[in-house]
Amino acid sequence: MSDVRSVSVAELRTIIADPAELAKGTQIHDKGGLNHLARHGAKLFAEAAGSGSAPYKPQIVFDEKGIRGRCSCMAARSRPFCKHAAALLVAWARDASGFAISEAPVAPEPSLDGGAKKAAKPKTGKVDANALMRSGVGQVLTLVRELASAGVSAIACERAAQVRALAEQLRAERLRRLSARTMELASLLDLAARDYGAFDPEPYAEALGDLLLSARRVEKHLDGEALKPEYVEELIGRNWTKKDREALSGLDLVQYSFRHSVTADDFMIRESRFVELNTGEHFSEKQILPSFLAKRTSPKASYDGLLLRGASGSRYPGFAPVRLEVGDCGKVEELDQKTLDRVSLHVTPGVGAALAALQERRRDPFAPDAIPVALACSSLLAEAGRLFVIDKDGSALALPKDGDTELLLTSALAEASLIAVFGEIALDGALPSLFPFAVLLRRHGELVLLPVGAGDAGEWQIKQRAKAVSSGKRERWLVVARELGVGAGALILGELREELAETFAEGLGSLDRRRAESWVARLNELGLAKPAALMADVASRGDPAEKLDDAVKLHQVFSIGLARLASARAVAVDGLTPSPLHPAIHVQAPEGHWSPAELPGMLHGGRLDRHQRAVVIARSLASYSESELDQLADSLWADGSVTSLLSDAYTRFPPLAYELARGILTSQSRARSYSTESQWAVGARVSKLTALKVLARLDDPESRRLLERCIEPKELDPALRATARYLLSGVTPPLAPTQVEPLHAANREDRIGALQRLGRDGAIAALPIVRQLAASDPSREVRYAAWATQALLLDLDAVDLLVERVRARGLNDEAAREAAFALGLLGDARGIAPLLDAFEQAWRPSTIAESLCTIGPAILPALLDRVDANPDLAGRAAAQQVITGTPAETTFNIVCGRLVDPIEEADVERMARYIKLASGLKPLKLKLADELEGRVAELDPKTKAYKAASAVIKRARAEKKVK
Repeated sequence: MSDVRSVSVAELRTIIADPAELAKGTQIHDKGGLNHLARHGAKLFAEAAGSGSAPYKPQIVFDEKGIRGRCSCMAARSRPFCKHAAALLVAWARDASGFAISEAPVAPEPSLDGGAKKAAKPKTGKVDANALMRSGVGQVLTLVRELASAGVSAIACERAAQVRALAEQLRAERLRRLSARTMELASLLDLAARDYGAFDPEPYAEALGDLLLSARRVEKHLDGEALKPEYVEELIGRNWTKKDREALSGLDLVQYSFRHSVTADDFMIRESRFVELNTGEHFSEKQILPSFLAKRTSPKASYDGLLLRGASGSRYPGFAPVRLEVGDCGKVEELDQKTLDRVSLHVTPGVGAALAALQERRRDPFAPDAIPVALACSSLLAEAGRLFVIDKDGSALALPKDGDTELLLTSALAEASLIAVFGEIALDGALPSLFPFAVLLRRHGELVLLPVGAGDAGEWQIKQRAKAVSSGKRERWLVVARELGVGAGALILGELREELAETFAEGLGSLDRRRAESWVARLNELGLAKPAALMADVASRGDPAEKLDDAVKLHQVFSIGLARLASARAVAVDGLTPSPLHPAIHVQAPEGHWSPAELPGMLHGGRLDRHQRAVVIARSLASYSESELDQLADSLWADGSVTSLLSDAYTRFPPLAYELARGILTSQSRARSYSTESQWAVGARVSKLTALKVLARLDDPESRRLLERCIEPKELDPALRATARYLLSGVTPPLAPTQVEPLHAANREDRIGALQRLGRDGAIAALPIVRQLAASDPSREVRYAAWATQALLLDLDAVDLLVERVRARGLNDEAAREAAFALGLLGDARGIAPLLDAFEQAWRPSTIAESLCTIGPAILPALLDRVDANPDLAGRAAAQQVITGTPAETTFNIVCGRLVDPIEEADVERMARYIKLASGLKPLKLKLADELEGRVAELDPKTKAYKAASAVIKRARAEKKVK
């Protein structure tokens, strides 16, 4: 074996510190500037064209000092890596199998003075690819046996690094599946070493089992038992030339998803998912590039909204979705109703059929975990904090419990009925789940295909692992299963599967007869006599290595059985109620009614999910009188969670509705701006959005005239003006190609710039694609920019996710900062409490102050409540900045409304806090002092209240002006 370890492409930047030399070396390699690639011992060799007749002799040396570059060129004397050595290391990182194995050094070793020592002529030969693969398989089998015997409870971080290095080596040796699973195993081992409480034994057991079975199958292949082409692609991978692929023609392709992601080993993948309209087959077209190369390579085109009629190309061997290389797009047409009708013909009729396909896929241990599907469904069910799709027979299939997925789905379903969901089905833990990529809807009588994908099953698992790392705990499948009412048989099998996985983590030596007794009894209770007998036999063996194969087999049996038992559940559709927020989502309607006094406190109490809460709110609002609605307007109109519910309630009393809307929309008060974007956020944006919707619902000449006035450029911000135009015409102007194309640019700065322009323009038609980028763009900077754009475009559905990120500031400070900024831009009252919580904890005071200022006057009652509860807050600069940025008259009226008449000593103390809070705005401070003086004028000067008030007034008038 060679002493040269593998190097990942991502690692190049850490080894070659000079980016200029790395760039020049990459260019040399890309242009084929290296010849005679070879390796011997701990060294790599090559030849590179020199300025004279003799070629340069670059080398890479691997030793205890690290990785070093050498070369016979002059530049090598003054830097650790010259461009030729850099090119040689790039070649090794990209394709180690291209190096011949030499029995002697290939080139003279460069001396310290740039000369060369004379060396014997080397022997070179072709790399034995099979020998490399066989060696890799042997290392994997050894690793699996060691881990299965020893467990992970005492694993060290160094071990995880070693396993990750092995994964990179396996990739270089073209063992695709083993490399991916070993990389996954390395991540799990790293988690176990750092925080065993967050470690999940189930994916660990699955990874070990998959590695064992895959390595054994590849071993048989190397021994002469040939693999079918689809297994070659899945297990090994190879460069399928055009002549190796099956030619296809006459394809009618519709793209339902376009995604790009970054793999653990820093490869950028851009992928289109298609459905073929003649056969219903699912295809995938991919562009896979190292991230550094992707930045300067034209990105793969997206075919969103298009039909590729009569396309041709070639298909790779493999499982669905079959990888396709599109050679000729054929005739490119816009999607029309006739085409979408053809799309609707190729849907799986129900949940049962989809799960049967998944179970069949799961029987093949070497097939991909997920299966593509276009599932016909009639609605969604919101229950136990997650969503389910429901087919026409009432069978329900879970969606992943993910805020981004829920936002994309629920937003797409506005004013629409659900026809089908496109995506893939896989196991979330042991629960069969549908990971949505797109939805086929009927809106205003027309079919619409919209992307809604926040990530596939693999990306979801990575996200869950990152969440476990951040929180220090994992979500157990058994807890979720009990919440969802999974049957007793499935729960028993799930417990057995989890307990068996724990023995893999502890080491199979812990699987003894005593431990297995209860397992055998439970398996017999389920009627699983053969697995029970095998379990007893495995537990009787002394050597952990002898238990390995059958323990893996049992874990697989449990997984397959659990997928069947925990599959579809029947739902009594007749007993469900449509959500007032989204009619395509149904809930079990809760009982109860909230009084006007209870409603503000119950809006976000957490007892019900948002759709159940909306049912109770709508029911309660419908029963309130005109005076009760008038009193609630200040607290309700700025709350985006009820914006769509208020129109029905308030338009029962047209004069009140009109006056409230007119008062909000014609107010000339403006808060001070702290950034370019925040000048649009001031002045209660959500209240104004509510007012626009109320006016549109009134639909009388006077209301229409006020709506038309709101379109004027000086009246409202761009997003509100665009909303007013939509409410008047019922049509949202479509996006121009020049607005959409930069959102798919390879360079993240271009995507960020495009998002910022959409926000400035108020392009509310862009919200679906902006949400998609916020949920799934591989660059966190782009995701953060998308959050701000969502806020500028008044995406009220995004508030819950932003609030969640602010509350999780201890886990991700940067994301919390960007979420707080976005909440300020949006101006939704739901953001007030979490922002004030952060303010009290003195977290990022300037960021919080700016966000609170941009929300507008709606912040004042809650801020004053906090100051009353904690008087020290009045002296904080951030709190005083909020008062400075709020209209003085509004602040004065709210403060005075909190005092009793006749004034008492407690009111004097409260007024002292409010005057201190107004220290940054002298006119307001003096006006409050005058008000206090008038309130105590009739009191006896000997009372404590009068004396305290006099001291407060004197101090307020004596203080110098604060700039």
